[in-house]
Amino acid sequence: MKCDYNHLIKIPLPLLKELLLVSNEWHHTSHRYNITAFYELNHEIIDQLTNDELNVVYNEYKQRENKKKAQRIEQEEKDKELNGRWKISYTYRNGYDRHAKSKVLSLCGTVKDSWFYPDDISQLNGKHKLSIHSKHFSFVKRI
Repeated sequence: MKCDYNHLIKIPLPLLKELLLVSNEWHHTSHRYNITAFYELNHEIIDQLTNDELNVVYNEYKQRENKKKAQRIEQEEKDKELNGRWKISYTYRNGYDRHAKSKVLSLCGTVKDSWFYPDDISQLNGKHKLSIHSKHFSFVKRI
């Protein structure tokens, strides 16, 4: 049996974009020239698809999403173990491109979940918190 369009209503947007939607055109939107894509259904694929095949693809998508969610929860639990006072090292790049200069900062502060809140923000040019997952961030020792 061919795919029923009413069956497509249950499919989440990311899966629709991956499987059944085609970006047919785009336009600049707003005064900043943001690009907005416009999509349409790929009827050729939908005509060949059955409800059973769509259910299989949907179940695979749900399994992938559940695995991502479990990994995210596991990472949050690991981050919570790091909560507390730390001395850290942060490599700060001042400037852009080939003229950028790296400066290593040694900071003390508090880690809460996946964020580091320094005691003294004056060295960070307005940043109030740092991600502990940044490639420029490293733990030195617990205080």
